[in-house]
Amino acid sequence: MAVTRNKPSIDLAGRVAAFLAPRLLQGRHVCVGLSGGRDSVALLHALVQCRQQASPLALSFELSALHVHHGLSACANGWMEFCQSLCNTLNVPLRVVHVTVSGVADEGLEAAARRVRYDAFATCNADWLALAHHRDDQAVFCAPKSFLCCPPRFRTRRRHWHGRLRI
Repeated sequence: MAVTRNKPSIDLAGRVAAFLAPRLLQGRHVCVGLSGGRDSVALLHALVQCRQQASPLALSFELSALHVHHGLSACANGWMEFCQSLCNTLNVPLRVVHVTVSGVADEGLEAAARRVRYDAFATCNADWLALAHHRDDQAVFCAPKSFLCCPPRFRTRRRHWHGRLRI
């Protein structure tokens, strides 16, 4: 049975490859922020497809994933296990970072979780960090080293992001 959609299907891997090709020096390392949600999973699959030598999209780069475990949901361990299983299946190295969310009273839960998540992303040892966001269906590619070179209060500011691919 065909899936009915409001929007026509897109070639996500093709769009990701076209976006990355002029920005990516061959041999660079891309790390995907992998939550286990459908957006980050789709981005990971697209990047895996971009690396496949038999693909007309073939780009040469190292690929890894980073999962931030907040422990805020009863499902948190399940999401982590799903990410581990997916990365094992796709042969993509995964690093899991366990974080403690503090400052909830001052910022609110979502803002505090976002802050610690982006602090974890800033520790990523890659040339590019690929993040998928469900809001406006965008994929964001940034250089995490720029996070490390700026004051901590600017680590999560989008002005340091180097590109946005709208899907």
